[in-house]
Amino acid sequence: MQKEVSIRWNIEMTGAYALCILGERKGGALLESYLHDRRLYARNMARVLLERLASRTFINDIEAVKRA
Repeated sequence: MQKEVSIRWNIEMTGAYALCILGERKGGALLESYLHDRRLYARNMARVLLERLASRTFINDIEAVKRA
């Protein structure tokens, strides 16, 4: 039997990150909860996104959305 692969963690973190960019800081709580996930790749993504938010390097993301 093939093991089911879920990308829910990625969708949730991407959505949480987008909410933070738009000014809704509740997404940060979801990102922080993934820092303790059993999957290393999920923990790494949460760390990278939180670092981006903390350093405010997401300004380029906002500009990209405005141009689209």
